[in-house]
Amino acid sequence: MRDITKSFIKKSSWVSTAIGVAIYLIHQPKDLSGFLSIIKYSVILSAVIMLAYERKFWRCNPFEKVPKLHSNYIGILSYNYKGNAEKKEMEVKIKQTLLSTRVILKTNEIRSHSVTANLIFENEEYVLYYIYQTIPKSEFSQDNPIQYGACRFIIDDVNELNGNYWTLRKTIGDLHLKAVSEAS
Repeated sequence: MRDITKSFIKKSSWVSTAIGVAIYLIHQPKDLSGFLSIIKYSVILSAVIMLAYERKFWRCNPFEKVPKLHSNYIGILSYNYKGNAEKKEMEVKIKQTLLSTRVILKTNEIRSHSVTANLIFENEEYVLYYIYQTIPKSEFSQDNPIQYGACRFIIDDVNELNGNYWTLRKTIGDLHLKAVSEAS
């Protein structure tokens, strides 16, 4: 189990326990049904709180070590296919919660979506790995058909991401991304 998930489960347990104790101190039930009600309400309330935390509020926690990636990046895709080195401009959208990450990449020829993605703490740094599927525009589908690939970004600066990728068609390349200001 990933460290991020373990930490989230531990926090959820503490929140649920704290809510249960608070409800108990306020209501002090006299019978079993009262205790069961406390358990029910503390589980429901802690689930709602932890869901909100996992989706949004973790970004506000200064003690949360998970890199807070930007939503939008632009950059250059440098690739090598059959001995030809080329470059393309691209846009990347990252949809991130505490426990999940989705990556969508667009160029003039294709759009790719992550099939799975994980932020992993590896060798004292965070690394984003993801597997993706490309979906070409119809005019490019003959020369650039649907394919699967993998990508790896070392996250040492969330404003500039650098990584590399490889595909089943033996395409390899590098990705250089810069965060786009959220206000623009």
